[in-house]
Amino acid sequence: MRVTHVIFNFCTGGTETMLIDIMRSQLSLGASVSLVIINNNNEQALVDTIPPGVKLVMIGRPEGSKNPWYILKYNMALRRLRPDVIHIHTVKAAGMILGRPAPLGLTVHCCGARLSYLDRYSRVWAISQAVCDDVMGRYSCDSAIVYNGIDTSSVSVAASHDERPNPLKIVQIGRLEPQIKGQDLLLQALALLNEKDDAPKVEVTFIGAGGGREALETLATSLGIADKVKFVGNQPRAQFYPLLGSYDLLIQPSRSEGFGLTVAEGMAAGIPVACSDNPGILEVVGGGRYATVFEASSAQAIADAISDVIAHYPEKLRLARTEALDWVRKHYGIASTASRYLEQYRQLQR
Repeated sequence: MRVTHVIFNFCTGGTETMLIDIMRSQLSLGASVSLVIINNNNEQALVDTIPPGVKLVMIGRPEGSKNPWYILKYNMALRRLRPDVIHIHTVKAAGMILGRPAPLGLTVHCCGARLSYLDRYSRVWAISQAVCDDVMGRYSCDSAIVYNGIDTSSVSVAASHDERPNPLKIVQIGRLEPQIKGQDLLLQALALLNEKDDAPKVEVTFIGAGGGREALETLATSLGIADKVKFVGNQPRAQFYPLLGSYDLLIQPSRSEGFGLTVAEGMAAGIPVACSDNPGILEVVGGGRYATVFEASSAQAIADAISDVIAHYPEKLRLARTEALDWVRKHYGIASTASRYLEQYRQLQR
């Protein structure tokens, strides 16, 4: 089967990093895989991690350009690749396709996404039940659920111990967009903990880049907690996956989230996870069974969750290393995601 994936930009984010894993796994399952990147706004370091078996076509369109040459170049590339199915990850990419070179499928990666050209798609896929419900509610469009996945075998698992860590080393992974990801709430929670007479020793490392970094650094300074916070920027998974198990807690404080890939990464590392009560994230943690869940958009709730993890750390770690680890390996392994998509592609050809 010849599969062509299409995306506008290729910069570090959950969609792009997961797509790399999906393509690698689909190659291993015998598919012929190609990737078309439409725009020229890309991170070369991330592009360099695309599996060597993937045929890469870069259209080079300046972002927002209406030059018809790039539309023609895009369509010529699709016809030259002769795909059996075109899997689109940026909704407007369908509007640039002339005719119908192959069945089109769209993955919707988040709640609230503005969708268009839905009549051109043979199938729409949602990354979670929360996204599926959102698409149905806003567009009356049926979608099949294909959960995101990660390469769990590449994530090092935390060592087992019975001591409460001191300091508690927290990691937060994601784009530095606090209005969505809620990193400001985590900083405020840290400040609330710091106000206590018996303040616990807590350190937070933020892995990720984004336009909100400067504001978050300023906030940490104004809250008097800059010495407890590190911003390390984007890190290749090959670099931070082996180190993830060295942290004591992963926190995902998102105000809005369609799935929660980083939560799955923390679970795959066998470390306790604390997350907001967004429906998409709750699916990943078994409805809350495998994480400490707090109210979204509440710094106090995050502070209380951190205190709860510290107070019950040996039990939280044991749960993370047993049931939670088994859960994420069974339900969110990348091989399952890739094979599920291949089965969906085959259905489009019938």
